[in-house]
Amino acid sequence: MSIELPEALIIANQLRERLPRAPVAGYRLVDVARMQKIGFTNRDAADFDMLVGAMVESVAARGNTILVGFDNSITLLIAPEYGGEVRVHPPGSPPSGRHQFRFDFDDGSALTVWIKSMGGVMALTSGALEDNYMYRRDFDQSALDPNSAGFTLPAFSSSLAQARRAMKTALVGKDAVVVGLSNATFQDVLLRAGIHPKRRAADLSTEEVARLHDVIRWVIAERLRLGGKVGFRDVFGAEGRYVLAMGPHLRGQPCPQCGGVVQKLSLGGGEVWCCPVCQSNQKWCRSHDG
Repeated sequence: MSIELPEALIIANQLRERLPRAPVAGYRLVDVARMQKIGFTNRDAADFDMLVGAMVESVAARGNTILVGFDNSITLLIAPEYGGEVRVHPPGSPPSGRHQFRFDFDDGSALTVWIKSMGGVMALTSGALEDNYMYRRDFDQSALDPNSAGFTLPAFSSSLAQARRAMKTALVGKDAVVVGLSNATFQDVLLRAGIHPKRRAADLSTEEVARLHDVIRWVIAERLRLGGKVGFRDVFGAEGRYVLAMGPHLRGQPCPQCGGVVQKLSLGGGEVWCCPVCQSNQKWCRSHDG
């Protein structure tokens, strides 16, 4: 279960509220050899020594990436983008459950992070942060943030018009025109907007682009309101309540909008699910408020 933009924002907001104004007392890494080998965490575990004695100064998120800034200019980058959990444990509540990274604070509280498969947890100097792939991908201001004031219809329309490729690569991945969306949101918003996954981004009509823009904004807001999507757990362990309208969970189930048969398609080296009725060129489904 991927951590996308809404879930990363939820985690960041909660960390900002609950991480203590107390120095880091120590840390513990468990079973991180595979992550070190493929570059998902610092190859030298001693790099995390840079956090000891430092206090949290800021927390920010953009795309799938969360940045915890410390008062000694070191950043803890957390990106559990292909699944994982970030938890805050108050004083008197020893960390339990799965985690590879544990950071203890002087007040007795702790922060733990578990990365399910792909993702990153790194202690970085300012220079190393600027060179980090996940940071550059998600904090590149040339890509639109769907939760920001800059995600206007004119900006989105202009970006899509220049994206002469399939909808999937226009909305998902390192070259997408927006940050923070994965395959799960891609399938969800396209059903709600009535757009077939194999359409090309630059071929959408003005009406279709406007509908897709509205749906993306609505889905992000709903995910934030409902505490993330089903399967996600926040830093306190509470599960998200937003149900995706389309995806592999509908295998063998009817389309939630028209009752038709949901279809699996091969696309971009993977697979997506869609409704051939709601997402055909002839019949559009009702939008998000229907």
